[in-house]
Amino acid sequence: MKKDPIIERACTWSLNTIIWSYHSAVIIQTGIKEEGRKFQSKELKKLLDHISKGHIPYQQSLLTYLIYYLGACFENFKINDVKKRVNDETVENLINAFFDTAKRYSKDKSIGYQPCIIEVNNKKYDFNKKIINAHLPNLTKADIKNISSWFVNNYKTAEPISKIFIGAGHYFNLENTGYMNQVAGPGKSNTTALLELLPGNFEKFAGTGLRKDIALRLSYLYMNEAYSPRLHEHYVNNTLKKSKNVIKYAKGKWITFFLKK
Repeated sequence: MKKDPIIERACTWSLNTIIWSYHSAVIIQTGIKEEGRKFQSKELKKLLDHISKGHIPYQQSLLTYLIYYLGACFENFKINDVKKRVNDETVENLINAFFDTAKRYSKDKSIGYQPCIIEVNNKKYDFNKKIINAHLPNLTKADIKNISSWFVNNYKTAEPISKIFIGAGHYFNLENTGYMNQVAGPGKSNTTALLELLPGNFEKFAGTGLRKDIALRLSYLYMNEAYSPRLHEHYVNNTLKKSKNVIKYAKGKWITFFLKK
């Protein structure tokens, strides 16, 4: 069955943003993609081992990436004047759509943003599947219902949830209503400029998890690092019926991109 294009857009936007974050924060940071650089076998093995484990903080951020996606999706409903209630049934359906999209990305390399290929010392290494499969936890229907109920009951009042939910919507709105076009013009891409672009329109998104001093393109990394531990703590302390799978995939270790700087 064909997916609602509004939901499809939020699914692909969220996954692409997360994959871009992994590519930038894990792969590029090693220097392994520097043009013309040659590596000794021991050094290369160390770098590849680091990259091969770089998906773990993403994989163990289940609640973070689902809330991030839900924020984008509900913002896209608003942009398209579609009224959707934040209730258990809607959220369950949206979460299932996210995982369905991740499955398609995993099965078909031609779908979505899949940049995590390294060519070094005349050999190619493909890490796309690792980061995509990191967003395919083995959840049951009961697990998804459990996450949905927790989210619906707390997204307005629990700060770590609302910060990511509003923050992702804020970012999605800026990217999808023309704000980012000011960098290089419509349909163009200037990577350096985009990495320097700071978010705006804060007055429209009270409670956003974005920060005025952190580049828009780095905001998933920031929100994951800042709020994942608190999300996990909130889930453990405020959910009567806890899911072992949810705890397993939301317990960290989480992204520490800014703490390392």
